Amino acid sequence: MASLGVIQLMCGEHPLDLNSIKITTTINGRISQTTMDILFFNPQYKSLEGELDFPLPENAVVVGYSYEFEGRLLPASIVEKEKARVTFEKEVRSGGATSLVEHVKGNSFKARIYPIPSHGTKQVQLTYTHDLPSSEEGHIQYRLPFALAADASLEIDIDVLKSDDKPRVTSNLSSVQVEQVGDGWHIRFASTSTKLENFALDLPYSDSDEILIGKKDFGHYDEMYFSIASLVKIPESTVVPSSCDSVAIAWDASFSFSKIDRSTELKLLEILLKNVKNVDLIIFRNVQDPVKNFQNFQIAEILEYLKKVDYDGGTDLENLTFSGNYQKIFLFTDGFSTLSADIPKKVPSAPVYAFINSDVNNFKSLNQFSTSTGGSTFNLKIKKIEKVVEEMSSGGKLNFLSATFNPAEISEVYPNIPTAMDPDEPIRIAGKLVGEEAEISLNFGTDLANIQFSKNFKLKKSDSVGISDIIPRIWASKKLDHLTTEAGDEKDKLMLKLGRKYGIVTPNASLLVLTTLDQYIQHKIKPSKDALPQLYDEWSQRKVKLQDENNLKKKNKLDKVYQWWSSRKQWWSVQYDSKFEDLYLRNNPLPTIRAPPGSHTKILTEEEATAAAEKSFVPQLRESPQQPVSRSRKSDSPSAPLASASNSMCAPPPPPSAYESAPMLKSAAPMMDDMFAAPMSAAPQKEMKSKVMKKKMAKEESFEEEERCDDGDQAGNKDSILDENSEKTPGSASIGVQVQNWSPDVPYLNRIKAVPVDQQYAKYLEERSAFSDSPAFYLDCCCYFFAEKQKEIGLRIVTNIVELKIEDARLMRIVANQIYQEDMLDQALYLFKLILKLKNEEPQSHRELALVLAAKFEFQLAVNSFNHVLETEWPIRFQHIEDEVIWELNRTLWLAEKAGKSVDISKIDSRFLERLPCDVKVVITWDVDDLCIDLHIHEPSGDKCYYGRHVTSIGGWSTPDYSGCTAYSTAMLREYMVRDGFPGTYHICGNYYSSSRQDLTGGTTIWFTIYTNYMKENEQKQMSVLRLTQASVIPTYQSESQLAVMNYESGELIAKIEEKSKRIRREFEEREAEWKRWEAEEKEIVAGNQEMVKEARKKIENRKKAEKPETQVKIEKTSKVENSDETKPENSENPKIAENSENPKVAENSEPESPKKKGFFKKLFSK
Repeated sequence: MASLGVIQLMCGEHPLDLNSIKITTTINGRISQTTMDILFFNPQYKSLEGELDFPLPENAVVVGYSYEFEGRLLPASIVEKEKARVTFEKEVRSGGATSLVEHVKGNSFKARIYPIPSHGTKQVQLTYTHDLPSSEEGHIQYRLPFALAADASLEIDIDVLKSDDKPRVTSNLSSVQVEQVGDGWHIRFASTSTKLENFALDLPYSDSDEILIGKKDFGHYDEMYFSIASLVKIPESTVVPSSCDSVAIAWDASFSFSKIDRSTELKLLEILLKNVKNVDLIIFRNVQDPVKNFQNFQIAEILEYLKKVDYDGGTDLENLTFSGNYQKIFLFTDGFSTLSADIPKKVPSAPVYAFINSDVNNFKSLNQFSTSTGGSTFNLKIKKIEKVVEEMSSGGKLNFLSATFNPAEISEVYPNIPTAMDPDEPIRIAGKLVGEEAEISLNFGTDLANIQFSKNFKLKKSDSVGISDIIPRIWASKKLDHLTTEAGDEKDKLMLKLGRKYGIVTPNASLLVLTTLDQYIQHKIKPSKDALPQLYDEWSQRKVKLQDENNLKKKNKLDKVYQWWSSRKQWWSVQYDSKFEDLYLRNNPLPTIRAPPGSHTKILTEEEATAAAEKSFVPQLRESPQQPVSRSRKSDSPSAPLASASNSMCAPPPPPSAYESAPMLKSAAPMMDDMFAAPMSAAPQKEMKSKVMKKKMAKEESFEEEERCDDGDQAGNKDSILDENSEKTPGSASIGVQVQNWSPDVPYLNRIKAVPVDQQYAKYLEERSAFSDSPAFYLDCCCYFFAEKQKEIGLRIVTNIVELKIEDARLMRIVANQIYQEDMLDQALYLFKLILKLKNEEPQSHRELALVLAAKFEFQLAVNSFNHVLETEWPIRFQHIEDEVIWELNRTLWLAEKAGKSVDISKIDSRFLERLPCDVKVVITWDVDDLCIDLHIHEPSGDKCYYGRHVTSIGGWSTPDYSGCTAYSTAMLREYMVRDGFPGTYHICGNYYSSSRQDLTGGTTIWFTIYTNYMKENEQKQMSVLRLTQASVIPTYQSESQLAVMNYESGELIAKIEEKSKRIRREFEEREAEWKRWEAEEKEIVAGNQEMVKEARKKIENRKKAEKPETQVKIEKTSKVENSDETKPENSENPKIAENSENPKVAENSEPESPKKKGFFKKLFSK
């Protein structure tokens, strides 16, 4: 990991001002105890939470912490690590004053402080003990493990007890005072404004053995402890010169080394590689590079190669492998594995020599690993390379092997396993002294199996210094080192018990400060009896009145979750058939199918033709009903008038109503098979429903116009939604999802894109120098390289994020989700397990772990994690995350069934076991708690599904704002589902609505997962990531950002609607063809009838002419002459009447004659 040498209080990604720091130290022999009083200032406009990361020297132990509240310092209590963190964060959310110190990893610790008042100060006090190491010159050295980058008030007071020689100060500070006081020395420095780069104090060296004996009073009893520090040298007879021909160099090239000067390591290598004939160079980061072999090489060749290495990516020590036949392995690392366990899982056969060159390191873990192989670990920050080479070339590495004693006189001596020794450092042994006097022998050897020599010591209770906290804590720290090497769950309980009993911070115990009795009662934390005796007594009295109601709460919780689940099941059971059909027909109007043509016009006989001719009737061809533009539901009665009785022989039947020809779906049909059944009697109801739906859709379109996405895409997409040429069968869905990935428009990424592809990684490294501490930079760059199909580079870049800060849950979550998307399940699983340890109080941590376990086919563990979420009572801000977990639980069981894996579900409430598949499902999650991110889905229907309208007209469902939740209560999860997907474009948008965090965190990382055919045989899943920043102090629904665009082609219900549509269209085409044939035949029949009537009329006319008397013929001739020479007859204006006047039968049906007509006929007949 990167060095944390600068002491600095951070608020999110922003530093706060360091006002002053006071350091008070007491040194007795090789044991020191240091107390730091730190005062911070908050220049911001609101109270904030501060976070202080600080390294401590190797083997240092935090033994005390206090927090200023209302003008006095309140001491901390030892609390289980997870519970301490959960309690701290609960108090921060509720506004309570609290503070916390916890062990992070290796020699790194973290303090969290709340509140730091606006434009105010906050004081904290930290105390640690340390077994002092030797300096490069062979002196005992006390060193401050941090620097001060900013000008601040600094005060240093150090008391050195029982020392004759004057200490020597090494520092950038001037005017450091060193004065002799009694039999010791006092060192002091004070300045109101200074920068501290380094501070070291060299003390006189003594090779005499140090024996300390002290007692700890536990109230009802006391115990005597001892500590022995002895400098042991290897006898000359045991030294065997060392040489080797073949070695492996494992070189950590992770991002944490990008800011570390590695020249010391290169100088060491230059010496170690002399006389070596074969070298395998292994570069490792997030993955291990292929081995590069050097034979018959020049050492400068290897050194030059290492100087050109790019330091980029996370660290994976667990999967580091050594496959060659080596005599020695040189491991250069800081001991922190950010992507896996801290030691390789495959222990090599050759001894491993580990070298550390970082202020922040994991020395203990590395030393235990190297010792187990017969090697050792060297801290190059403390030991000169000449000393390292001397120890390694001697061929004899001294080890403490065991201690021999009488169990009746001495007990629990640690270390109790072989331990590698530094020849310049004393071995320290600690134990409990039971007898008044005792003897103990310490056994040593270069061979782990054989004792080569021993050293004896006598112990007496009479030599005790009396009551002491330091000596018992030395023993506790040694036992703690031993417990960390053991496996099993029991060690965590023992470490926690040890931390509480001796008041030390352990890997699973933290120091927590609470300020009121109510806080201790609420969180069920026992105050420290020694530090807070009065508060402890009050807590003990109140504790008697508390009752455990866990079982009742669990039952009530499951009942409540089932009510929520029942509501979701009810939503799922509703069908939206008619709405789907309306939307479909709006874009794909159906033609009206005419009724069958029926029988043709009757072919006339001669008698019928003569009768028609006598009536002067001419058969006419009627036009067939025309096809309307679209379906109509305005009337149930035929639109064409009925034929009169006289026309019935020649007229075609009337056209059918539109509803009769193409029935619509029934609303909420009980079975999919009869979904197209539509009885005639349902027409009025369907007409009414259609009108209501049209009004509703008009309102939705208006609503959508105001709430469209920022990118300008209009609601109510009218694009074609179905391919009319495709062949689909009801029940088979054609799914096509296209996700538009987020691509940030940032200058550094644009510059990377501008160079040729083969130069882009080098350009990224160049840009990194200005953004090396920004998680957003790495996320943006990795997403780009992933999109460009450069997965290896993308993975390397994203793993840098976990190198920025040790065991930061938020950064881990960013990386874990990203590599989970890229199917790196082993590393994702490791990170999610670690996140769960850090954030066990968040149900999201359990859910994320379960999803990865399911992806790895570890279905039983996944189901157990999901069930834990269902049964646990979470804070109100997480409520309803169980809704989503139930869906995912059932999906996991479905996947297990598909994979043929059996899962024990006996512990799961059977009410939750039901598979409810969906066509479309969208889930978004984010990286940090106390934020509200809203999910907005713009549907193809023109509707918008979001928290304010969480059920839409096509059945879309989105996470609502539940009653009783605060503004940021969203469980770090939002979801959208639609059971029957409607085809078209779905715009998936997010809105960074609000933040209730007490730090200055900027943007948040969003992950969204899109499923189609969720829990169906052809399920598809796509995942992506982006960053959002809060749009405004008071955002609205319009301050949304588009996350993705999904083009959904079709679903089962739409496929059935489309199949029905095609069937109607085919029937229409067949009917139209039938009508065309009918019309052709009808035309031929009518033409024949007309010809027969015409012939009959001619016959009638001829017969009548033959039968006319001579006088009538004369009258007709006279009439024709008059009409031609004089005036036109009045009835000639109406030729139809004149024609009909020849037929008396027709004339009888004519209109009454006018007076003019009567005068004309009198005149005609008088002639």
